[in-house]
Amino acid sequence: MGEVIRKSAAVEDIVADGRQSLLRAQARGGAYHKAADQALVPALSLFDAVDAKYRALDTTLAPLLATQRSADDHADALVGRISDSVWNDVGRPATGSDGSYETLFPSGISFYTDGDDDQQPERMRLLADLLESGLHPRLDPAAAKLYGKQLRDEADLLERTLDAIRTPRTRLALYSRMRTAAGKNVQVALSRFKRLLRASDVSESDIHAIIPDRPTAPKKPTPLPDPGAPQTP
Repeated sequence: MGEVIRKSAAVEDIVADGRQSLLRAQARGGAYHKAADQALVPALSLFDAVDAKYRALDTTLAPLLATQRSADDHADALVGRISDSVWNDVGRPATGSDGSYETLFPSGISFYTDGDDDQQPERMRLLADLLESGLHPRLDPAAAKLYGKQLRDEADLLERTLDAIRTPRTRLALYSRMRTAAGKNVQVALSRFKRLLRASDVSESDIHAIIPDRPTAPKKPTPLPDPGAPQTP
C-alpha cells in the first residue's frame, strides 16, 4: 500500500508533493479535481501566504545582518585598540604585574567584545565609565576621557544598528516557525486528499498515480548476538 510523505519530512519536500498532487488532480479532473480543491488548495494557499511573508522578511533582514556584522567587527576592533593604547599609556606592564590594568581588562577584552551582541553597547559604556573613574592611577584623565568618548560613540552606533535589526529578526523567527507549521499542514491535507479519493472508490494504485508514494524505509533488523562471543560475567 502506498504512503503519503511523512510529517517529519522537510517542509520543501512536503509542499512539493502537495503541488505535484494538485497539478495531477487538476489534469485528471472529475472527482480528483474536486477532492484536491477541497483538501489541497486551502493548505497550499495558506503556505504560500506565510512563505511570501517569510521570504520578504528574509530579504529585508539580509543587508541588515551584514551591517550588524560590520558594526560589531568595528566595535570589537575599537575596544582592542583602546586596550592596547591604555597598556602603552600606563607603561606596558608585564602580565600579572599591574593589578589596576588587569582589573580594567579582567579577561583581556573578551568581556567587552564576546557574547550577546545586544549587550555589547552597554559593556562598552561600562568600560568607558571605568576608564574615566580613575581606577588606574597612571592613566591620564584627558586620555581616559577621549577613550570614553570613542567607546560611547561606537556603542551608540552599534546600538542603532541592533535596534534596526531587532524587529525584523523577531518577526522572521516567528514566520520561520509559522512556515514550518503551514508546511506540516500540507502533509495533513495530503492525507485528507487521499481519504477523499478512497471515499470516491479510487483504487490505491490510482491514488498514488496522483499522490507521490513515499514508503517508509524498513527498519534494520537487530543483529543476533554472536554465539561464539565470550559471555560477560
